[in-house]
Amino acid sequence: MNPRVPRSARAPAKPARPVLGMLDWGIGGCSVLAALQAQGVDCEVLYASDSGSLPYGTLTSQALRARVQRVAKALMAQGAEQVVVACNAASTVCAEIPLPLLSVIDAGVQAVQHQGFGCVAVLGGQRTVDSQAYVQALQGVEVIQRVAQPLSALVEAGQLQGALVRSAVAKVIEGLPQVDAVVLACTHYPALAAHFDALLPGVPLVDPGVALAQRLSEGMAPGTTRVRFCTSGDPAGMQAAALAAFGVEIPSLESLLW
Repeated sequence: MNPRVPRSARAPAKPARPVLGMLDWGIGGCSVLAALQAQGVDCEVLYASDSGSLPYGTLTSQALRARVQRVAKALMAQGAEQVVVACNAASTVCAEIPLPLLSVIDAGVQAVQHQGFGCVAVLGGQRTVDSQAYVQALQGVEVIQRVAQPLSALVEAGQLQGALVRSAVAKVIEGLPQVDAVVLACTHYPALAAHFDALLPGVPLVDPGVALAQRLSEGMAPGTTRVRFCTSGDPAGMQAAALAAFGVEIPSLESLLW
């Protein structure tokens, strides 16, 4: 008969694998997901694409708050301990929602502050620019904002190359004064990083999604990031665009309405 092992001598219980919700209107959040997977951490992600709803940038603030809260609660009901809001438009209302939400805007602000830039260009959607979120948070930093609205739609449609894309990127940065860095204030834009690099040689690109992924991975054990995907929109379109834009494979995808 084996002797009883004192409690103090037993191997410590393995900590539960963290479960994160990740929310975006479309595939932009896959850039955050890819960055998190690159960290090689042991966690589970419930990824929700809400492309079946109206684009978040077109909603009133009240409607956007209600929508983000509804989807976040659905993710939490399925086990998410906190929800990563991997969408700049949705992040503009995070502070007004009483849930454990992690904002990609906060991560972008912290990345700029950490690197000590004195002047940055913030490229984002109309709602992000109108919110003045980066301007208000980056006190002491000169912030030049540009609306880059067409770019997210191109990435969402899987259009990453060609004359139309190059022209759209060029138009966004046309006449941009000299800056220390460019903040990609939409999680779709990293898919077009090569175009920005070609037109702005030597200017660093700040990807808030990478900063957010690094923050999320802190304290996590090494391992594999397991992902469950769901969408309120078109599953086939999401699978093709996520693979083309960010190299994220979606072997199975649940079609859900929140």
